Amino acid sequence: MPVTSRAQRTTLLAAATALALAASGCSGSADDSTTTPPMLAAAVDAHTDAPLRAAAELPEGSQGVVEGDVTVEVSLDREVGDNAHVLLAVTRGTPFGVSAAELADLCESLGPCEEVDGATLVFENGSPESDPGIAYAWMERGDVTVWAYGYGPFIEQDPAQRSEEVAALAETLVGVVSDPGVGFTSAAAYVEGAQEICDGPWLDWYGQGNGSPEPEDSTDWC
Repeated sequence: MPVTSRAQRTTLLAAATALALAASGCSGSADDSTTTPPMLAAAVDAHTDAPLRAAAELPEGSQGVVEGDVTVEVSLDREVGDNAHVLLAVTRGTPFGVSAAELADLCESLGPCEEVDGATLVFENGSPESDPGIAYAWMERGDVTVWAYGYGPFIEQDPAQRSEEVAALAETLVGVVSDPGVGFTSAAAYVEGAQEICDGPWLDWYGQGNGSPEPEDSTDWC
């Protein structure tokens, strides 16, 4: 499955959100709190040492997100260069327009997949001075899928040459998707953490700088 542009990759990535959590993660089991996008942002924040600068929901229809998906995109500070971005989705479908077969093809089209803590991890190599590359991770449990992808630090073709920053990004992605407290219900720690997200880096519709009117069915998660 060729991936020739950032736009195509983003659609594919997003689609790949089909997978769910399995055991391993820092939060413990999920409680009965229905997951919201700020809770997902809190989960990402818990699995990274990088400061979280902004977080926002990916609206329905954006990048293939469909009704019922729970999604978030977060921006993480980097010491050098533009911010890194992590997109996370929980779904029972095939978000971002990617089928299960296409997800499997990622392991052949982008490179060998790795199984880490029950999650699947694969890297798309960067192109010097044009594209930093992307890291993908996902996990499936039952009919639920948790999918994440991130970009920011340059990803070398040779795994031995990849930076500690790339390793840290991959660790964040694997940590989030394999966290049993991340799903359609969230661990108590993320319910509490969501309030800090709402009081800090959360962006509502207008905060994202959208030039069009706010959708009538938009949700004020905070």
